[in-house]
Order: sequence, then structure tokens, then C-alpha cells
Amino acid sequence: MKISIIIPVYKVEPYIDRCLKSVFSQTWKGEMECILVDDCGGDRSMEMAREAVAAYNGPISFMFLKHEVNKGLSGARNTGVLHATGDYLYFLDSDDEITHDCMEQLTAVAERYPGVDIVQGNLVVTQEMWRYLDTTNYQFPAYTTNREWIEEHVLTDVPETAWNKLYRRQWFVDKGLWFREGIVHEDHQWRLAHAAQITSIAFCNAPTYIYYLNKNSITSAKVKDASAFSRLTILEEYIPRISRKHRYTDVIRQLYKVWLERDQINDISTFNRRYRKIVNDAIHSKRVPLSARIGFYYLLHGGPTLKFVTSVFWRPAYRIIRTLKGVRPAKVSNDA
Repeated sequence: MKISIIIPVYKVEPYIDRCLKSVFSQTWKGEMECILVDDCGGDRSMEMAREAVAAYNGPISFMFLKHEVNKGLSGARNTGVLHATGDYLYFLDSDDEITHDCMEQLTAVAERYPGVDIVQGNLVVTQEMWRYLDTTNYQFPAYTTNREWIEEHVLTDVPETAWNKLYRRQWFVDKGLWFREGIVHEDHQWRLAHAAQITSIAFCNAPTYIYYLNKNSITSAKVKDASAFSRLTILEEYIPRISRKHRYTDVIRQLYKVWLERDQINDISTFNRRYRKIVNDAIHSKRVPLSARIGFYYLLHGGPTLKFVTSVFWRPAYRIIRTLKGVRPAKVSNDA
């Protein structure tokens, strides 16, 4: 088995050395390549990366790629995938790091379940706010091929982050599971767009990834135009693909959350037009169930009376229906 670690590099001078040292320290003895993609940050990040790799004396092979123009995190990941030769892909953000036994732990799971599409790693919880990303909080099976269970949980409690997962490269390429370029929140878009394509998933409960909050990232910026417009694009594309009624509830919640943050947006008039169009299209779509249309209508016209009706009847009804329907238990392999 060969692993391709893909690291997009963009304005990470304070962090790139730490990131690469965590790659150098891997205890796994199998074949690894590390692909660093220069996304035109204009600082010394790639120069520092080359210096670090030049001083490295180990079995991992390194490849340096450079974009002609900035393509964002999605574009850098896609470029890495196009040049990867490993059996499995692993995305590592250049301001984070992995544990010394990350690859050893994840490949052990992949070898236990040959051909698994995704192996989900666990997080080293450094702050309480990231506790929800700890997979031991959930009763995930060791391995499952139950498509209904996979789609439901990938869309809810499986971490939506692209990093800290092994992806089977052939499956990723054959299914065309590329990251959507030109937006932020690309991990959220990938999850909504491709959850239904996952045929098998396995879980590694050993901590394998250390996440750091970079205050200079786009999603941490005070002005939220890029974030808000990306979320609108993601939801606009997802609504026509919804196949399960209860998923509309989550979309309505997400749209309402974006609306509440509109005071942090500069181009508020464009935001309002796009937001209203998305909601109106959902209200008038025949494929959207009536109960969900009421929820979308409330997003635009939520007066006291309608607010009372939806809070008393619609939301509790959805919760009751979902509880009664339940989710079928996952098919877990005998050796799980």
C-alpha cells in the first residue's frame, strides 16, 4: 500500500516547519509520497518547505508543484490528487500537524478492510470547542457498507473535514469527487455533494490529527462575504439533490444561520437577492414537500403567527417522524 499526503501551501510561514516535521516523524514503514502544492501565497512558505525537505533524510519521497495563479484550497487539493500515485490519498492542511503514528494507525484499518473507500481518523482534542470532532463521542461501527447508514451519518455526525481521512484514490478519481473550486467551506460542499457516492467507510479511534485555529484564515475573517456567498452557493446546489425529506430541515437551519450573520457582509444587497431567490425557488418547487415549503416560507415571511404555528406543529412533527422512522443499524463486518 502506498499513501499520498497532499499539503496545499499558502501563506503559512509560521506553521509549515511544524507541519512537515510531523510528516518526517511518521513511524509507518510503508511507501509514502508527500505532495506540496504552492498556491501563490507570495511569502517564504515554499522556500522554507524546500529547505526543510532538503535537510530530511528518510524514506518519504517529496514532490513540489506550483500554480500559476491562486486557486484556493480546493484547487490545490485537486492538483495534488491529479499528480498522486498512492493507493490512498490523505489531505493535510499546512497549518496543522499529524501524530507520529498517524499513518500507522490509519493504514492498519485500511489493510483490515481491503478496498474501503474512506478511513476516518480521530482528532487530538486540544480545545474543548473541538470536542465534537472526537469520533469516540459516537457509536460508529468499525466498518460498514450500509449505504443508508453511511449517507445519513456522513451528513450529520461524521466529521465533515476533508483532512484526517484516507481516501481510496481510484474511487475518488473514478467517481469524479473533486473539490468545488472558487468557494470557501469546500469541505461542507464536498460532504453534501458526494456523501451518496461512499460505498464503505471505516473508523480509527486512535487520535491521528492535531488541528490549530489559524486566525488569518478566510473563514476567520471579520468580513464574511466570501463565507456567506459560498454557503449560499453550496445550499443552492444541494437543495435540488435532496432525496430524504428530513434533510430539508437541516438546510432551512443553515439558511437561517447565514441570514442571522448578514450584518457582517459588505455586499448586503446582492446577498439579499441571492438569498431570496434560493428560498423562493424552494417554496415553489414541486419536489419539495409541503412541510418543508412551510419552513422555507417562514424564512422570508416569519411573522408571530406563522412562527407560533411552525414552532408548535412543524418542528416537533419532524422530530417525531424522524424518531419513529429511525435509521437502520449498520452492517458491520464480522471482524469489526
